[in-house]
Amino acid sequence: TITENGDVTSTAFSPYHPGGYSVEFNATDASITVPAATGSEYRLGPDAGWTLEFWINSRDFAQAQIVYLQRNAQAAQGTVVSIATSGVMTFYHGDADVNAWEVTLSCGTITADTWHHVAIVRNGSGSNNFTSYLDGTQQNQATWSGSSGNKQVAGYIGGGNSSYNSDDREFVGFLRDFRYSEEAVYTSDF
Repeated sequence: TITENGDVTSTAFSPYHPGGYSVEFNATDASITVPAATGSEYRLGPDAGWTLEFWINSRDFAQAQIVYLQRNAQAAQGTVVSIATSGVMTFYHGDADVNAWEVTLSCGTITADTWHHVAIVRNGSGSNNFTSYLDGTQQNQATWSGSSGNKQVAGYIGGGNSSYNSDDREFVGFLRDFRYSEEAVYTSDF
């Protein structure tokens, strides 16, 4: 039982709640900066398992959009989550191979002006250790046993304000509950 005490209000979660409770991105260098990790702390690590998840509502797909970016070079290093003009979401992840991403994982096709839940899970280093989920349903899997070379650089939710992102690729729409967990939260449909 949770008891409210003082100037506190509790409400039930729903991405459909009238009035929002989400962050709006308007494609003009808008982003939320995730500070660089330090010491033994990582983003999208440890390699044994992690989960990146969020609720997303894209306004339109007139341009390709970056939902999340964590990299320190234009080459195929670090992590990018993007939306193509077709509505297909893709997760890219890699290290020192500057010519190609080690993981390219489709997260399914979203619909404009609709709330969707997206989850990307790494579960160990064995076969099919990367899995994507859209609205609780498994979409695709990929295998890679390596480690991202950019686990301690700053990240940008919304894609803006990074010198390693092309102009006019920022996310346009709403995001809610963008969360990173250092465990494989989902291992089957949910």
